[in-house]
Amino acid sequence: MNMPEFARRLKAARKSRGLSAQQLGDATGIERSVIANIETGRRHSLHVGELVAIALALDVSATTLVPELSGVVPGREDNSRLRELLSEIAAKAVSA
Repeated sequence: MNMPEFARRLKAARKSRGLSAQQLGDATGIERSVIANIETGRRHSLHVGELVAIALALDVSATTLVPELSGVVPGREDNSRLRELLSEIAAKAVSA
């Protein structure tokens, strides 16, 4: 993954939705400082779960943020199904 390009795309998508780094962090469960470190290039890697959480919170596809994933991950149209699956998993974890 090209992290400088990802950082640029992340910041642009976040700003286009009028979100601060703190608001995106709150929506994703990722610390604000981690979001800031990604956007400023101080962080050089990303976990898949972080990418998914960020894409869902920004309502974009993962490939919008990381074009190299085109054909590898589902598109934005699959976000609603992914949210359903994550909700089901969370509900099962709470009831267990």
